[in-house]
Amino acid sequence: MLQEIGVLALSILKNLNLERNAMEHDYRVPALGRVQETIDVLDLLVSAFRNRWKKIPYECVVGLRDGKSHGLLRLDPLEGCVSLHLVNPPPKTLAMQHGIETIWTPVRGVEGKIFPHFEVNDEPAWKYPLKFDNKKGAWTPWLR
Repeated sequence: MLQEIGVLALSILKNLNLERNAMEHDYRVPALGRVQETIDVLDLLVSAFRNRWKKIPYECVVGLRDGKSHGLLRLDPLEGCVSLHLVNPPPKTLAMQHGIETIWTPVRGVEGKIFPHFEVNDEPAWKYPLKFDNKKGAWTPWLR
């Protein structure tokens, strides 16, 4: 899934997973060099992701395809889902850019509260669990 949404190319991990499967299911002992290579790759992966979680946007404003509707796309890692909550912005926060109506002001303040002049639906317009079996048509297009 990480590769599919463009976060990380995982071809080397797929290769190492074949080795893990052979070890786990066929009880084959890998060569010492292969074990060291696996440890090195995983060490690099952990280092690359160590602080990456701090940069994950858990919420962003998106424009919908109708060109006039907006929503807050929310990633909830604890619940394991992505959802879209419709937003009704005040007219003074809207601007046209390349023929698309956009919100040009922040929706939240630095303290994390939604500004009172924005109306955000509590109930999501849609909500998808971040599961491998529903990735194709459900949530990967939004995360891209």
